[in-house]
Amino acid sequence: MIYSNLILHPPHRFNGGVSQITFFQTFIYSLLIFNPPFIIMAKVLVSLVGAQSAPNVNFINEQKKLGVIARFLFISSRESERKDNNYSQATINACKITDNFTILQSDANSFDGTSKFLEGLEFSDDDVFIINLTGGTKMMALGCWLFFTQEKFANKTEFYYLTFGKNENDKIYP
Repeated sequence: MIYSNLILHPPHRFNGGVSQITFFQTFIYSLLIFNPPFIIMAKVLVSLVGAQSAPNVNFINEQKKLGVIARFLFISSRESERKDNNYSQATINACKITDNFTILQSDANSFDGTSKFLEGLEFSDDDVFIINLTGGTKMMALGCWLFFTQEKFANKTEFYYLTFGKNENDKIYP
């Protein structure tokens, strides 16, 4: 679990006396110290990678402005990750991502293959998922959808798609 960075201060003393903090405030403070209720779930941003890096770069930078991303997962095809392409690394470099990323190479033409690759990864019960379906192939998008709409992920997953021409990300699920 990751706890929020909420800063709580104990009752302060000033001029030799105690500040005007009530018993109730002190009680609440002690509860928060020993039982912090403010849990922030770790955001995992999943990007499907294709020949165009711009939609992923824009989406990632937009999401980073909204809050901390704990982990980045790039689902790409073997063809997209050849030395002369390496689209995932181009996106990682453009977004200045230095750690906590995984590049998953899947079969571009198998939705079942993408789903099976995802099953091999470990996720925390506290993870929430932000998924950009814009890149990659249709089969990769279907495999990702199949995996993240399972009951254990469905209520903590959001899917987005960049509608070309509008140049904005539309939330398509839930």
